[in-house]
Amino acid sequence: MEIIQIQNLSIDELSALIKTSTRTAITDIVLELLENQTAKREEIYGTRKEVAKTLRISLPTLNSLTYKYNILKGYRLKGRVLYKWAEVDKALTVIETKSYLRGNQKNN
Repeated sequence: MEIIQIQNLSIDELSALIKTSTRTAITDIVLELLENQTAKREEIYGTRKEVAKTLRISLPTLNSLTYKYNILKGYRLKGRVLYKWAEVDKALTVIETKSYLRGNQKNN
C-alpha cells in the first residue's frame, strides 16, 4: 500500500481537489459505459415481438413497415424474423413541427 502525504493544502483546497478528481473519474466511467452500450446495441438483434413492443405498434403494422413500405429491414433465421436494433433506431425520424398561420395571414 502506498502512503501519500499532503502538505501545505487547506481543507477547502483538498476538498476541491477530491471533488474535481472524483467528478472526472465518474464522467470517464459513464462515457465508457455509454460507448460500450451503443456498440453492443448495434450488434444485438430483436425479435418481432420485442421490436413491436418497443415501438408500441402491432405485429401487422411491423409487417407493413418491413414488407410493404421497406422502412425496416428484417433478417430471417430458420423461420424467425429478427431486426437489428441499430437499424430500428435509424428508421426513427424526428418530426419537425410547423407553425401554422391563422386568420388572414398567408403561408410562405
